[in-house]
Amino acid sequence: MPRRRFQSGRVYLRGTRWVGSYREYEINPETGKRARKTITFDATVTSERAAKAALQPYLDDYNARAKANSKPSAPRGGKAVRTLIKEWTDKILPNRKPGGARAAVSHIRTYILPQLGEVALRELSLSQHQTFVTAVGLRVDRRKTAENVYGTLGSILNLGRKWGHAIPSVEKRDIVFPADKKPQPQVFFFDADTAARVINIAPYPFKMRRSDSVESRKHRLQAQTPPGHRRSGLRHSEGKHAEER
Repeated sequence: MPRRRFQSGRVYLRGTRWVGSYREYEINPETGKRARKTITFDATVTSERAAKAALQPYLDDYNARAKANSKPSAPRGGKAVRTLIKEWTDKILPNRKPGGARAAVSHIRTYILPQLGEVALRELSLSQHQTFVTAVGLRVDRRKTAENVYGTLGSILNLGRKWGHAIPSVEKRDIVFPADKKPQPQVFFFDADTAARVINIAPYPFKMRRSDSVESRKHRLQAQTPPGHRRSGLRHSEGKHAEER
């Protein structure tokens, strides 16, 4: 029969006397059970509170012996994220390219360990993943940075599952990533007509002079016009040169 680590006993009134009962620490070898012992207190014990105080020395002896002989139990949460990261760092990180290794170490040191280092692997639910991504998003300006940090965490957890660790499976498509805080700058492209006008009003040596040959104009327009617009730009330049003549 397993022993309780802590026993509080029981007191009750039997007739005119208070009685206390508790289980002995040693197991009876004949029955395999711990015998219950009953103590009848004398007439000086006149209340429940006094009866509990009189029983306490017997309970203290039991509880002290139980505590001394108890074995420490394993942590309920199992292995933590920090343990898996240490294993991943020893086994996988040396095989990464220098640039990727530096980025992974930065993600681990700056974001993953401070927020998830002490969390048990089995507690990494979808809610825990989302909380982590949201916390990272509050510290960075770009969505891509949050995705890269989560990618490092996901890579470590995927290998942890293959190594036999009990880690809940969470899909990336179920995570809501933060939006970019800084809008991306707009990129402008010139079409052939705009490129020709820019070249015409540009100072020397980019200005197309009347004395320039058609071939020279073609060469300069090709250098200033995006590849997809070169043919239409050349036809425009040739037509304008013919009108000038």
